[in-house]
Amino acid sequence: MSKPSPTTRPRLTTLVTVGVSATVLLTVLSLLILVDHFALNYARREAQQRLQQLSWQMRDALNGAVRRATGDVQLLGSLPSVRAARTPAEVRQALESLQKTFPDYAWIGLVNPQGKVVAGTQGELEGADVSGRPWFRQGRRALYAGEAASAAPAGQKLPVGAEP
Repeated sequence: MSKPSPTTRPRLTTLVTVGVSATVLLTVLSLLILVDHFALNYARREAQQRLQQLSWQMRDALNGAVRRATGDVQLLGSLPSVRAARTPAEVRQALESLQKTFPDYAWIGLVNPQGKVVAGTQGELEGADVSGRPWFRQGRRALYAGEAASAAPAGQKLPVGAEP
């Protein structure tokens, strides 16, 4: 009887080594997949929370800006220099001095109840009929904040820098 050659049959130590190596490899791969899954979920939750916080901050900033603009408009309407002005030039002068104080506004104007622009900074839109503009129609009913692009009547442009 001949003995089996060592090359045809793996030794027990080789089998154990291969088995342990395969087990370790499968365990490491499983852990990597598990860690990747948890890391992705964590990153997704963190991103959602940060976006939520950013949206709250943006909302608060916009609310503050609208609140300040509302106060500015109410102040403008109550100023004696605007109320006592008798000519469009006097109103324009008062509006332009206000625009220097509030440089965020591209254009400030005074419109009569019929929708005709009585006076505007730099003389823009003076005499124009804005009664069909959304900001005028809605502003007659209640305080209104809208797009600057809708401020100029069709065919007329707002001053440079007034684009949203």
